[in-house]
Amino acid sequence: MGPFKMEIASLVVGLGLFSGVFLALIAPEELKAGKKYFILLRTVLFVAIVALLVFSYYRINMIITIICLLSLLDLFLNKISDIIRFALLGLFFYLSAPLNQLFVLISVLIFIYGLPAGTLLAHKIIKKKWYFIILRTFIPYLTFLLISNALLFFF
Repeated sequence: MGPFKMEIASLVVGLGLFSGVFLALIAPEELKAGKKYFILLRTVLFVAIVALLVFSYYRINMIITIICLLSLLDLFLNKISDIIRFALLGLFFYLSAPLNQLFVLISVLIFIYGLPAGTLLAHKIIKKKWYFIILRTFIPYLTFLLISNALLFFF
């Protein structure tokens, strides 16, 4: 896949986070009741992304497998911030690029992951003004873009 196509894909995939924030802003009354389901969905999607990468790269590179498994450990302990999660997703996005079918699947899962992640991010700061929420959302989004595109150009 060419570098330009991967840059466009990373821009589109990252928009799942903003879609989740938008959903939280238009339906704030649903946030309290659905919080546990958003957390569950976010966890299941992250596990699915890591599992796909582990099974795809298990025989090729053990370091990638170890990074993926350590990210799962951090996720289950819930000690990991949104910025680090999206940095890991940027790494996973880059790692899936050489395999076209895996790339499409990982891209879709990262987009869908952004929906509950953005909703939970907005839930934390829903009392603030809408522009503060959008600015707060840019930090994980830019982390995802920087990691995925920097790895593309440097490696």
